Amino acid sequence: MSDLTLLRAYEPVVRYTHGELFFPSAVDEFVRHCSLWEVGRRTKPRLLVAAGELDLERLAEFAHIPAGHRQFLRFVQEPASPLE
Repeated sequence: MSDLTLLRAYEPVVRYTHGELFFPSAVDEFVRHCSLWEVGRRTKPRLLVAAGELDLERLAEFAHIPAGHRQFLRFVQEPASPLE
């Protein structure tokens, strides 16, 4: 089986609906625009790294997550208004 045949057999098929707002993007560029947050079961979300200060290397430094906590990336820093 050639590389091209193998590629064609397993390549992803992406379809969008009319008005789609979110498209695939490079992960390093996405992470660069995100802030990193951590939240526990009984705690409010806490900012770990501000937007614009995060990259893939720095994100990897947060591999250890305390028990009962979770981490998440926030791309949109402020909620959008209804008109947005």
